[in-house]
Amino acid sequence: MNLNNELVVPKIQELLDTEHYSVVIEDVRAYGTRLSPQLLLTAKFIGQLEWRLKSSAIAFELIPRFEVKLWVFRAFPELVLPRIVKKMTVEDRRREKDGSKRLRNKAGELYKGGFVWVDDRIIQAAMADYWGIKKPKPGKPTQFGLKTHIWQALALISWFINRPIASCS
Repeated sequence: MNLNNELVVPKIQELLDTEHYSVVIEDVRAYGTRLSPQLLLTAKFIGQLEWRLKSSAIAFELIPRFEVKLWVFRAFPELVLPRIVKKMTVEDRRREKDGSKRLRNKAGELYKGGFVWVDDRIIQAAMADYWGIKKPKPGKPTQFGLKTHIWQALALISWFINRPIASCS
């Protein structure tokens, strides 16, 4: 559901009046991403949302995006690693053409990929696999109408329900 920014907190309040929910927000704390206009708008939105939730006394959690990417990396290695190797190979070739520092060690082997290489497409593939969402036929919408950033939100919630609960011993 896409809502105007001003309608998000009233919708959350409406949901909390009828059921018990946890409000979880993906935080875009910097971890080496380039500063873009979209990132600035996202950070601004998160700040406004945080302020509105606090002023409405609604509890929430900010989860750094890298936590979700790390979970996807660790939880779906058979799906993620080949895609990361492919991305790194393409980037290595680009760097070779540019004369930049390559992604290979002294023996000429590609460096081992890490979670920083997990992108939106990898997250989408992992969530489709995790939730059993089949790829639609060309020209048809995805099951449940999932598009663009909704996959990242699905990954956030999937991380949230799978995260280890700290023991109280």
